Amino acid sequence: MSFSRNAAFRRILSPLVLAAVAGTATVAWQAPAAAQKKEKPAPAPKANYSKEFIAAYKPVETQAAAAGVDFATLKPSVPTLVAAAKTPDDQAAAGRMIYNIGAKTKDQALQLQGSEMVLASGKADATATGQFSYVAAQLAFIAKDYAKARTYAEGAIKAGYTENSPELLISESYFSENQNAQGLKYLGDAIAARKAAGQPVPEAWVKRALANAYNAKMVAEANQWAMIYARDFPSQSSWGDAISIAINNGNYAAPEMLDLLRLARKTNTMRTRGQYLEYIDAADPRKLPNEVLQVLDAGTAAKQIDPSIAAVK
Repeated sequence: MSFSRNAAFRRILSPLVLAAVAGTATVAWQAPAAAQKKEKPAPAPKANYSKEFIAAYKPVETQAAAAGVDFATLKPSVPTLVAAAKTPDDQAAAGRMIYNIGAKTKDQALQLQGSEMVLASGKADATATGQFSYVAAQLAFIAKDYAKARTYAEGAIKAGYTENSPELLISESYFSENQNAQGLKYLGDAIAARKAAGQPVPEAWVKRALANAYNAKMVAEANQWAMIYARDFPSQSSWGDAISIAINNGNYAAPEMLDLLRLARKTNTMRTRGQYLEYIDAADPRKLPNEVLQVLDAGTAAKQIDPSIAAVK
């Protein structure tokens, strides 16, 4: 496990979310088709677009649909669309178009502006609300507006959005503000809620909490998360991390160090030459010669100990 800052939330938008949202960016201006049979559901209410907005929007829509269009040429139309958007339906359509222009030109500020307009319109259904909320959270995070990122990520969760772990983005926003204790508490509460609901906990959540606590030199918290990691996701890697962190964070007398290193040996997670030598020293060849010889043999086999070294012999 690498204890370095997770850069996952500094990337450009998740392709899954981006594709889902961008696909809704074009607005059709015809009225919904009438139901042909009684058993079909009633058509959605006709959208209420203002005349002023239709006049401003249609030329942009036509340009956007043209083959080989350079979306950068549509950027000057954004202020006009915003000014003309009076009704909630206007705002939703403008927001989707602005988002699409931003996505096509890799302009994250426009993508965020468009996402916020769609959400503010109140015209997005639950699925779109979740998607746009998470996209807005990512964009706000990239812009280092961490409070806004949290607000939108919480909105995504409320809308039932479960992809890409918005909870992890929220905790990461706290970590990015050096609010490490708050981030760990949020992540711990989110994990507890998942467990209480009988839902699986992503391993990445626990690893992120552990890495942050370790990097922030929060000794008690790092030890706690290391044990949670080894307990909930037992593996050679998790046990090795837990034991290494305990050793690095502690100032143990020989008996306690011997217990830790015995656990490392039992879980096959002895990693360094220093651990083998520490084990030999804690065991004391005069008291436990057979165990020391076994550790020497294991260290030699692992190419961590040179048996010819006089100090080891």
